[in-house]
Amino acid sequence: MSLIVGASTYCYLFDHSLDSTLERFAAIGFKQLEIMTCPPHVWTRDLDAKARQELRRKIESYGLQVFSSQPGIWPELSLASPNPGIRGEAIRQMKENIQLLHDLGGKVLGIMPGTMIGKVGPSKDQALELARQSISACADDAERLGITIAVENVPRGFVATADDVLQLIQMVGSPAVRATIDVGNANVIEPPLEALERAKEYLAMVHLNDNDGQFEKLPVGQGTIDFGAISNKLLEIGYTRPCILEIVIPGGTDEDFRVSKTALEELGWQT
Repeated sequence: MSLIVGASTYCYLFDHSLDSTLERFAAIGFKQLEIMTCPPHVWTRDLDAKARQELRRKIESYGLQVFSSQPGIWPELSLASPNPGIRGEAIRQMKENIQLLHDLGGKVLGIMPGTMIGKVGPSKDQALELARQSISACADDAERLGITIAVENVPRGFVATADDVLQLIQMVGSPAVRATIDVGNANVIEPPLEALERAKEYLAMVHLNDNDGQFEKLPVGQGTIDFGAISNKLLEIGYTRPCILEIVIPGGTDEDFRVSKTALEELGWQT
């Protein structure tokens, strides 16, 4: 068994067109793709059935395949918002993203349920319950279309640790709702190896990026994460889906992805 690495368009979200990003990733040698489904890259309501077919053909023409998508960051459009109007729109957009991902041939919709609002916002338990309701409202669509909703660990959110992710998954109780473990996010608050171990039975996606314990998403090798140990852990727990490089730094370049890809290939990952 070998580990597969793909790349996220997140780094190029505002700096390059989608065509340019696809061309860049193909030139670097990636084949698996996580696509951001929020402007300016891809926006669900801009794409009718014909446009989706054309977009899928375009992606595949570069030798790329969509594995996963992310509908952006959800602070202003939170699945756990106490405002029912905002929460309703978040659910609507999440359902649209499930359908879009299916149309593009992808498998995993990565989500961040929301952030803590502070002393005037809901408690953690209340936020978890609101997120449960929102995700549950989308789970039937995901099951019907064969899409996995993967809840990500986010240090600044109310789903910060692997245990938080598992708690929310178990509250929803749908086979279509699983976990994303971002090893860089985990490194901010808990050992990444422990996060992967705890989430192993629910693990649908892994994000790869580096940091030194601060909330950053640096190229592999620029932080303190032991990616050799990460590789061994993933093989040990039998993880077989692609891992997605999610590098988000100011002025991120093609070289950041090349360096990361090379470092991972030296540890046994393949594209």
